[in-house]
Amino acid sequence: MFRYLGCILVVVMALVLVVSLAAILLGALAARLSADPALHLTAFDGVAPVGGPPPRLRAWTEGSEPGRRADYSWLVMRLEDGWSAWAWISQSGHSWALGPQGLRTGPHRFVVGLPEVQPRLDLSARATIYAWPQGDPVIWFDAAAIVPACGARLIRGAAPSAPPGQVQTLIDVVETLASGRLPVYLVTADAQGYASARRRLKAYGAPPGPAFWVIPGQERGRLLGLKKVWPGVHAAVVCNPTLLDAAARAKVRVQAAPSADALAGPAEATEAWRPILEALTARPVGGDNVRR
Repeated sequence: MFRYLGCILVVVMALVLVVSLAAILLGALAARLSADPALHLTAFDGVAPVGGPPPRLRAWTEGSEPGRRADYSWLVMRLEDGWSAWAWISQSGHSWALGPQGLRTGPHRFVVGLPEVQPRLDLSARATIYAWPQGDPVIWFDAAAIVPACGARLIRGAAPSAPPGQVQTLIDVVETLASGRLPVYLVTADAQGYASARRRLKAYGAPPGPAFWVIPGQERGRLLGLKKVWPGVHAAVVCNPTLLDAAARAKVRVQAAPSADALAGPAEATEAWRPILEALTARPVGGDNVRR
């Protein structure tokens, strides 16, 4: 009798194990099928002084619907030289990690994606760390003053539309003002709007420089942090009133510009930017004074 009971117990345990394994597999499959297929991952450019402290690298993960979280907890940030770091995805989708210390002068590309244990090739993003000597001059440009539809989202994978006629005029002026200085483009937008603005800047031929994410609502703090990295700010050309106020409070010389959307063509762009060009290319007595 006990022998039969033992056999029955073995069969019951085997059935329990089979059911448990099936539940685990079905749960994993259900989680995979329920994962948001339209996740967006944005990596933001970083800024750092040469040989200085590590930059803070940021990324943002968001679902196809507002408020929908990604079904993942961690990202990995990697540089081409092999450096890597883990970045936790917060409840809001924000991730950050400290980058490498003591960077040499120049751009340093990095990629953000899921760890190898959770492969998803379509969920990756690239950005650049710009390392520049702390004493060298920079100039800030509000991206919305250069490229139309600056914060408008692009369809994923789509190329920016052909630039309006005034854009080439604006890019020419930016190249003149950025001569001998590193241009920094201030982008005030959400994550996907930021990615769109950066793509437009590159597609339209803006001089190379970081697209610095100015988090909406944190304008003053972000600009103060940027100035701490590169204090030699020649000027800030901005069209966003909040940015203009934040730059002035950071004791940066400010030039107000119209938004690129407000300019009807090359002639209007030339006329609007002529006073800015004259003011910022005139050599004041005693040299540049960024506090004026």
